[in-house]
Amino acid sequence: MATLALTWTELKQIVGRFLGWKESGWSSDQTTRIERIVESAYREMLVPPNGYVWSFLAPATTLNVTVAGGSTYNAPADFGGFCDVPTIQTTSTLYPPLEVTGEGRIRALAAASNTTGAPAMIAVRPKAGQTVEQPWQFLIWPTPDGNYTLAYRYNVNPDFSATKPHPLGGAEVAALLKELCLAVADRDENDTVGAHAVVAQELMAATIQQDARRHAPRSLGYNGEGEHREGVRLAKGRYGLYEGVLYGD
Repeated sequence: MATLALTWTELKQIVGRFLGWKESGWSSDQTTRIERIVESAYREMLVPPNGYVWSFLAPATTLNVTVAGGSTYNAPADFGGFCDVPTIQTTSTLYPPLEVTGEGRIRALAAASNTTGAPAMIAVRPKAGQTVEQPWQFLIWPTPDGNYTLAYRYNVNPDFSATKPHPLGGAEVAALLKELCLAVADRDENDTVGAHAVVAQELMAATIQQDARRHAPRSLGYNGEGEHREGVRLAKGRYGLYEGVLYGD
C-alpha cells in the first residue's frame, strides 16, 4: 500500500543526494555521517523547542495478567513510563483504576499475606543486568486470581534505524522530518543555517498545530449537577478529566 511517510532508507538517500554523495554506494565514513544527520533530525523532531508533546509519543496498549503469570510482567521494550492510570478492561464487572505505586510497597504487601484478586496496584522497576530488549518490569498486587486485561497509555522511547525503519508520526511528520534532515545536513556538513532551517521551523509550527487539532479530546466528560441523562443516573457533583484521570467532588 502506498504511503506518504518517509522511511529510514529514504531519508538517508535524500541526505546523501543533498550532500552530493548520490543516493547509495557511500563510503563507510559517509554512511556514518548520513546516519548521524538523520538521527539528529529525528531527535529534534521528537522534542520540539516549545516543549510540545506529540500525540504519537503516547501509544495505547494492553497487558494480559493471569494466574499462571503471577505478579511480574515485562513492560514493552520501548516503555518510558505511564502517561495515564492503568484500568481493567471488562464488560461485566466494574473495577477502580489501578494505583501506580512503588515497588517497595508492593513487596511489603506481598510479604505480609498471600492475597489474590483483581489487580489493584502496579509498580515499575528496572530489570537486573544488561537486558536491552526488556529493560522494565511491572509488579502487580495482589497476585491475579484470574485472567485480566489491563489497558494503559505509556510514554514511548523511540527507535529509528535500519531495524525499525518507520518513524513515529508517519505521513503527518514526513515533510517536517525531511526538512529537518536537510537543515541538520546543512548545519553539520556545510556549517550553514540556510533556507531548510527556516522551512523546518515553519513546518514544525504547522505540524504541531495539526497534531493538536486532530488529536485533542472533543469532550472532557460531564461537569455539572446530578441528573438523569439517557436513562443513566449521574452522580451528584462536578467531575472532570485531567491527563486521563477522573476527578470530582
